[in-house]
Amino acid sequence: QSYPCLVQLHALREVEEFSLSLETGEKRDQSLDHVVSSSEWRDRLSITIPDATGSNAIINSRLAISRLMDDPSIEGGMWLDVGKLSRKGRLYQVAEHSLAQADVSLSKCLMKEMKSSTTVSALTSESMGKLKLQFAKLKHSIGESTTALKIIEDEIPTKIFQMNDSELQSFFASGTSESEEVIGRRILQATEWIVCGGLRG
Repeated sequence: QSYPCLVQLHALREVEEFSLSLETGEKRDQSLDHVVSSSEWRDRLSITIPDATGSNAIINSRLAISRLMDDPSIEGGMWLDVGKLSRKGRLYQVAEHSLAQADVSLSKCLMKEMKSSTTVSALTSESMGKLKLQFAKLKHSIGESTTALKIIEDEIPTKIFQMNDSELQSFFASGTSESEEVIGRRILQATEWIVCGGLRG
């Protein structure tokens, strides 16, 4: 009986953390980034995802914060986390809906950044790479292995497989691609599916 009250306290705590981060300019953005990327925010979602009532309270508070800040990256990151946790919990319809919402929010980030500077931030680029990975894992989980492999290999430049260490460092330092970690995870996942699933002869 006390569980709904505990969830509400978690939601109120997030609003409190958000209000404490409200400052001006770049310092405010850094402080807010620190709050939304903290382990506490991730853990709150992970313990409430199996229960719709609990997760909805957390999700609604984060949606409100994102829209108050006019920052779709917060919303995109949240939906990405919900999608990942739902997939792991075999809540595939919830995962598909959440990842679609993440795609909408992160696409808004892309448009906003391209309008202001014609370049995409490393954070947005990395989030889009993680989203693609989660979409692929979801497809694999529901038995669409070939589609999953196509998604995960899409846009990985084949030239990176012929690069030496210094060329790889220059490639990732250029900021024109996803991070080394995200591309590496996609390549490793694709390799695992190919070898274990016999997707290619």
